[in-house]
This record gives sequence, structure tokens and C-alpha cells, in this order.
Amino acid sequence: MRYNKEFRKLSKISKINIETEIGKQLRMNRCIQVEGAFAILKEDMKLRKLKVKGKESAKREIGLFCIAYNFNRYLAKLVRKKAGSNIASIKNSLKNEK
Repeated sequence: MRYNKEFRKLSKISKINIETEIGKQLRMNRCIQVEGAFAILKEDMKLRKLKVKGKESAKREIGLFCIAYNFNRYLAKLVRKKAGSNIASIKNSLKNEK
């Protein structure tokens, strides 16, 4: 077993970044976004369990659902005429809190 100095250095930097206020906000935002995406896949798109067998087939089926999810989001933005723009920026929201 060897001690990897570079890994330890990067690990410390990563931990420091995660524990900062902006790191906490980014983690919280990511959790919220992912949870919402899974909820839509399960409820709206009726993805309860995969209908195929095998790892490659499962990857393909999940990929198709992801493409459909992204396409639906894009169409919704087009309807609202907000395609290509973000609703809110994390950095801007953090500045407004202070």
C-alpha cells in the first residue's frame, strides 16, 4: 500500500471547497435538482422499473428517458420563450443574501 501525496492534497482542497458557503449552496441546489428529475421520471413518465434485461439495454433505456426528459424541458422553455437562459444563478443569489 502506498501513500499518494497528490490525492491527499486534492482531497483536502475538495473538502475545503465543499465546506465553504458557496459549496454548501451548490450541493443543496444539486440535491434539489436531481430529486426533482427523478420524481418527474417516476411519476410523469411512468418509469417504475426497466422493461429490458442486461446492462447495455438498461443503459440505453435510461438514456432514452433522459433524452425525453431534456427534450420536454427544452420545449417548455421554448413555450415560455426562455430557451438559452437560466432562471437563477447561484452566484447572484448568494450575493443578494449578503
